Amino acid sequence: MQYSDTEFMLGPNLNVIIGPNGSGKSTIVNGICIGLAGKLSVLGRATTLADYILVGQEEATIEIELFQKNGKNLVIRRNWNISGKNVWSMDGKKVSEKEVKEKVSKLRIQVDNLCQFLPQDKVHDFSRLNNKGLLDNTIDAVGDTGLKEKHRELKELQKDLTEGEEIHNRKVQILGEKIEQCDKMEEEVKAFEEKRKLLEKIESLSKKRVWSVFESSKFSCYEINQTYKKAKETKDRNEEGLKPLKLEVNELKKKIEKMTNANVTDSETIKECTNKAKFQSQRIEGFERELENIQDQAVHIRRREKEKEESIEKYQRTIRELEAEISESGEDESLLPRIEQAKQLTKDAARKVELEKNSYSEKKFEISALEADQRRCRDELRLLESVDMRKLEILKAKCQDAYKAIEWLRSNKDSFKASVYEPFIVCGNVINPDYAIYIENSIALKDLTIFFFEDVEDLNRFLNQTRSVMKLERVGAALVPSRSADEFIARTPPEQLQGYGLISYLKEMVQAPDKVLAYMCQQYQLHNTAVFPPSSEKHSDQIYQQFGISKYFFGVKCLSVSRSAYSGKPSTQTTEIRSQKTLGASLDQVIFHCS
Repeated sequence: MQYSDTEFMLGPNLNVIIGPNGSGKSTIVNGICIGLAGKLSVLGRATTLADYILVGQEEATIEIELFQKNGKNLVIRRNWNISGKNVWSMDGKKVSEKEVKEKVSKLRIQVDNLCQFLPQDKVHDFSRLNNKGLLDNTIDAVGDTGLKEKHRELKELQKDLTEGEEIHNRKVQILGEKIEQCDKMEEEVKAFEEKRKLLEKIESLSKKRVWSVFESSKFSCYEINQTYKKAKETKDRNEEGLKPLKLEVNELKKKIEKMTNANVTDSETIKECTNKAKFQSQRIEGFERELENIQDQAVHIRRREKEKEESIEKYQRTIRELEAEISESGEDESLLPRIEQAKQLTKDAARKVELEKNSYSEKKFEISALEADQRRCRDELRLLESVDMRKLEILKAKCQDAYKAIEWLRSNKDSFKASVYEPFIVCGNVINPDYAIYIENSIALKDLTIFFFEDVEDLNRFLNQTRSVMKLERVGAALVPSRSADEFIARTPPEQLQGYGLISYLKEMVQAPDKVLAYMCQQYQLHNTAVFPPSSEKHSDQIYQQFGISKYFFGVKCLSVSRSAYSGKPSTQTTEIRSQKTLGASLDQVIFHCS
């Protein structure tokens, strides 16, 4: 907004701008403050210069003429636009805002002093000034520079006077406190002197004690040294005598190491026989049922044989009676058919008795064979039970908490609603022990020792018992999938890989309960992990690119292929695998007996 057409004069004394609302009082005051480079905060209205431009205009100009006794009046002109750009000039010459402020200050014009320049919106601020503030502002407004300097010196003298009295009073107080401290410290000094004398006496006695201990220790050291020499001579003589025993101990250690290795092999053998034990146990139960049926049949045959013998005896008795009647009555032709019929019945009965005897002999032979088979199966069962115990020992070595949990489970298995499966180390079996290395390097150890459940309530009950009650923190459990193991089929049929030397997929190398095997396939893709001989490694790129198999084994090497999440490019990683001695074992002897 522009007020270039508005002109007014202010005198050297008190000037008051009055008028009704809207007459332009605040506009004049604002113009004086802005034109003389005052701060907008002095006005207490808008915060930016753009707010003081008339609506619809792009810029505003203020021109103020200041009276000077000597020389011509000073004309200050300020022009600014809505972007905040300012242009200052004095007497038509372009100057900076700093130069304007210096000139206004020399003329003792103070637009930020409420005693000299009081806008309407700052009246309340003026009323809140205290006496000191009013005095300072009044001196700045009406006094000359010398008066202001004298006033500052007067304030400093007053301050020094006040501070001097306070310092004197404080030092008098401190002097009294120090005198009291000196009185107290005299007694402490006396106590300190007595303590010093006692410490000197203690130090002297300590030195005497150390010397006494030294003399005593010196004598003891001499005796110990003599004892050591004698003991060393005895030790040397004993070591000479122990040399043959040390050689024997080393030989025994070697034997123990061999036996330990053999025990490890036997422990691995145990694992492979567990499933065989269960199978043979079921066979024994079947044989026992079949034996009971055959024994029942034998009793029935004996009873029928006895009945046949009684029938034959009856027929023979009838024949004898008929023959006696014939001899008494002579040749009676009417009796001949009856006699022939009786003879025929006797022959038929005798033939049936012979057949029954033959059947009885066959059944008796079958019973003997089944009893022998039963004895053999019982021997196998005892062997497989020992294998189960050895598997449990391996489980105990790998996870003692799981071993304790399996003991509890076997005693409480009937309390669960659905089937519960023991850890894979116990219930699983590698068909060929040489292939155990691939299973051990494909399934994490934690999943080899966890329990498997078909019902979630059974699982929660088991975990609550083992973890909360029995405090077995390392026991794990999992729900088996609803799918069966047969539903997990390899993406690439084995026939297509025969030309590359495929040995088998991992799924075909293990035996386990159907649900447990299904869980392992779901978690570790056993049905899609192939095993090849070492010679097939030259086809590794072709196997991945043509068939998309991302994990496979070549001898003792595992090759896995993964794709980058960013570029999508495949990266191949080859690692050498080692036996974990968890699942593999040599079961030739056990397999021979079980077959």
